[in-house]
Amino acid sequence: MCKSVSKYSLLYIFSLLLILVVVMGCGGGSAGTGTTTFTGKLLTPDNKPVEGATIRVVGSNEVATTDEKGQFTLSAQDQNLPVEIQVQSDGVAASVVIPAATADESKIGVQLELDTDKSTLSVRSLEVKVTIVGECGRYFLKNQDSFQQIRALPDLTSCTVRVAANSGNRPVGGILADVQRTSCNGIAEDGDSWISVASGRTKESGSRGKVDIDFTFFDDDAHCQYRVVAPSKDRSRAPLIFSIVTLRQQSQ
Repeated sequence: MCKSVSKYSLLYIFSLLLILVVVMGCGGGSAGTGTTTFTGKLLTPDNKPVEGATIRVVGSNEVATTDEKGQFTLSAQDQNLPVEIQVQSDGVAASVVIPAATADESKIGVQLELDTDKSTLSVRSLEVKVTIVGECGRYFLKNQDSFQQIRALPDLTSCTVRVAANSGNRPVGGILADVQRTSCNGIAEDGDSWISVASGRTKESGSRGKVDIDFTFFDDDAHCQYRVVAPSKDRSRAPLIFSIVTLRQQSQ
């Protein structure tokens, strides 16, 4: 009888431990629901880049240094919490809290204006979400700031990219978004090889802060990869780039 009780007791304890492990696993997964990428520029009041400044996400190990163009990129894992970004340059230290409560991965463009004479830092942030909707939506799989084509899509298919822009959780109108394409042999980060195929501005009224951009999809050597740039042609804000990788590009 004692052996039988001991056996069932062990099974009961094992079951409790198993449930505890599962619960802890679920709890850990909910803490970090995705990644928010901060890409931006650090500029002077006369719009000149600040090189060599230290940018970091407070409370994490994420640290970046601005390049010769004043640009930087940082990532934050906990989107359900506000994110504090700190800047240190020329003896000036300042920080800003950016609300990053989003349901999925997003990119936030941050423009920082550093006035060393006044020891002040001005901050403007722009959050941009891009989705592929309509007929083309089911042919692509989103992975943070990239869309991977997962099955063949007929040429001349009309695709729609939906762009939503917000700043401080408020919609922003007038943001120009550009859909661009490049060839398999001409991919370059500087943008010289990218050709615009369609563009649009986020609405000022109605569905404010949103715009649907239609473009004709091709998957050939001349249309090896697409991307969405927002804001485009706006030097006052850091451009956010979302890649659309075709099957042809993936096979290269």
